[in-house]
Amino acid sequence: MLPMLVSRLPEWVRIVLLSREEPPVLSKLRAFDPPDVTIEQFKHENDQDIRRYINHSLSKLQLSEVEFEKAAAQIGTDSGNNHEFGMEQVVELIARRSEGLFLYAVNVVQAISEGRLHLHELAELPVGMGAYLQQFFASHFADHDMYKHRVRPVLEVCCAAYEPLPVATIARVLEWDVYEQRDAATVLGSLFSIEAGNDPETQTLRPFHTSVLDWVRDSSSSGVFFVDVASGHERLGCWAAREYQTLTRSNASEFVNLKYGILREYVTNWIADLYCLFAAMNWRQREMRS
Repeated sequence: MLPMLVSRLPEWVRIVLLSREEPPVLSKLRAFDPPDVTIEQFKHENDQDIRRYINHSLSKLQLSEVEFEKAAAQIGTDSGNNHEFGMEQVVELIARRSEGLFLYAVNVVQAISEGRLHLHELAELPVGMGAYLQQFFASHFADHDMYKHRVRPVLEVCCAAYEPLPVATIARVLEWDVYEQRDAATVLGSLFSIEAGNDPETQTLRPFHTSVLDWVRDSSSSGVFFVDVASGHERLGCWAAREYQTLTRSNASEFVNLKYGILREYVTNWIADLYCLFAAMNWRQREMRS
């Protein structure tokens, strides 16, 4: 998407790209010949930015004295310090655990604001983003059979899709019954947010951060929570084939009509992800050849 976008922009437009120092990410950026700016050169400034962000974000939440008192009892305070456990200590604790990684701080602040993490639990925060996600998955999905059958298939589809999908589309891809669809928010609520809309057709399923999808597809980091993206593509392709079969059975002329202006409606109403359209067409061609 980025090369296509850049080629369409006016010459006076400049783009600032921020990425982790990982080979798969960096390889995609080499085409733009970007200058290297290593964050370690500005470590002090980066740490200060993280602290300011945490303090500014948490100050908006109006955390109660009870929460700070509970955190003080759980975490404890320095015996040589007469000050109570307050915002300054919270900011310092999160900043130290982040090890200079802004994404870590963002995820922790978001978890606190959404009620998934409480101040008295901060002492249990691991160091680094990978460890944070490992702890998150281990605590929320201790029942691995449930994770394997209810959560991992959703992650497979989300990793394979090129854009966030409506809940109703995911339900059709995974062939959920009405009970499974109704239980989706309960089963996935800690990991995903359901955005906008009053019904499954307009509600979009998003992970609490895109870093989740990067982490689960890395088998060396995610371990037992690894997600195979190819399986997600296969699920999307099989769903596209089923949708295509249903559509052509109900209207035999639909395939012909695609070249007469119905393609946009077809994609919008039936196949939201262009990959699925490609899979459906290729499936049809293979069927005709066989």
